[in-house]
Amino acid sequence: MFLIVFNLLFFLLGDNSIRNLSLWISYGFIHFSYIIFLLSIFINRKGDGDNAYEAPTIYITWKYFIVELFVGLIFIWINLEGIGLALTIQLLIAAVSIVMWLIHLMANEHTADSIQIQKKEILFIKESSERLKSLSYKTHDKELARRIEKCYDIVNSSPTHTSLNVNHLEKNISNSIAELADAIDDKNLELAGRLVEQIICLVQERNLKLKMNI
Repeated sequence: MFLIVFNLLFFLLGDNSIRNLSLWISYGFIHFSYIIFLLSIFINRKGDGDNAYEAPTIYITWKYFIVELFVGLIFIWINLEGIGLALTIQLLIAAVSIVMWLIHLMANEHTADSIQIQKKEILFIKESSERLKSLSYKTHDKELARRIEKCYDIVNSSPTHTSLNVNHLEKNISNSIAELADAIDDKNLELAGRLVEQIICLVQERNLKLKMNI
């Protein structure tokens, strides 16, 4: 919409016969700044939840567009014969703005990746805890329920962060919980008891590795 209005005013109000090259350079930079602003809206990485960290990149390109529009209109109005001043100033504004935009864009990517990793880490503990909690209610054996509750407390209080060194342990924990659910369904209390102890050992080994960073 802006480009349509701007071009209508530009070509209807001006005199094409006395327009110098510096004027057309400013005309081009104004269009370029607006395109960069639009690109920044669509290029930002999208994810779940509140991605307020994306706002600075859009603000930078919006500010670049406003500054360039102001500066460009001045050069269009004065219509210099030489191109040096108009080109140098607007190139400098564009370069600084684009560098700042790209820096913030890369920082946003890093932030988005960190948030996704954090969500995944929290999800493992949350899902494991919830499954154990439901299994403690599912069994009618009070002793087994008590041991599952103990297992739940250990898992629920475990660190949410993770590392590649404990990925295999987390996979084994998830598999053991699934096996525990099957054992409870089959009313195999002996196997269920062994699986609870196995889960506790796996969780404690995971937590120790994370604590010792090994």
